[in-house]
Amino acid sequence: MLIVSFGVSVLLETIYELVFGALPKSAAIAPWMNGAFTVAGLSITTSSIVTIALTIVILLAMGYLIERTSLGLQLRAAASDFQTARLLGVRSNRLIASAFALSGALAAIVGFVTVVQNPQVDPRFGLDITILALVGVVIGGMHSLRGSALGGFIVGTTLSLLNSILGNSRVYAYSWMFAFVLVILLVRPGGLLTKGAAKERV
Repeated sequence: MLIVSFGVSVLLETIYELVFGALPKSAAIAPWMNGAFTVAGLSITTSSIVTIALTIVILLAMGYLIERTSLGLQLRAAASDFQTARLLGVRSNRLIASAFALSGALAAIVGFVTVVQNPQVDPRFGLDITILALVGVVIGGMHSLRGSALGGFIVGTTLSLLNSILGNSRVYAYSWMFAFVLVILLVRPGGLLTKGAAKERV
């Protein structure tokens, strides 16, 4: 399902490009987030503060949803064994619709924050972020919210450090980052925070 969703997104991007063209378009929104202020000699943008705050709120909300609600229990059961979950009474169609609606809402929030930081959009806008997010989920553990968050943090931090270290050779940052990811997967093929059952399936 994950690969199919990614393939559909690429297809939709290609169709948009054929219909409306590939030239970037201006999409300046939320001008109040474009400001900046200085703390201890460091310039901090308002959008960065909003992004961090949204990340914390979303992680806490998702953690509560997954761990403390009936929907979260059904999602965890389906992720572990979809067929068995159906046999136990989980309504698969409603669950899939809820999962897609939730992921769509989260994608909309991410898209909003990203457009604020980079107001030039094109048909391939967000593709790099999607790939990095998938990598973060894989190395963190596909069955763990904490693992996915940790994986995303590792990917983002590693890429930022590589861009700073490599300087004029930052074009190779992605190559070095993916090499680092491969090392992690060789050591922990099920992800950094994968539980024992998930390791056995791998």
